[in-house]
Amino acid sequence: MSKKESEESEVVATAQFERFSAMYGLCLFVEADHCMKPRDLEAVRRGVGLERSTLGGWCRKRDQDVLEGLALKKRGPKPAADSRTKQLSTRAQTNMDSGTEYEVTPDERF
Repeated sequence: MSKKESEESEVVATAQFERFSAMYGLCLFVEADHCMKPRDLEAVRRGVGLERSTLGGWCRKRDQDVLEGLALKKRGPKPAADSRTKQLSTRAQTNMDSGTEYEVTPDERF
């Protein structure tokens, strides 16, 4: 093989991010939560080859999910839209499409 042929067929390596399973991430969280000193946490992080920003992002996501889980959610069926409101919005839309103006009579006002 000549030098020119080897340059053309050279394979360029691309960076691939390591993906961790949810169970592995949970185990890392438990281990990180048990660390009493920042030095211990750094040792755990370096031991698995985890970037500092990745662990911080996971912690922020976990805290956000916990807060969302504790937030109050509206329960029950959603209120049905008022038929008069639907009728007025339909009329307004058709009037906007046609370009004519529509006057609201006193009995149709809210």
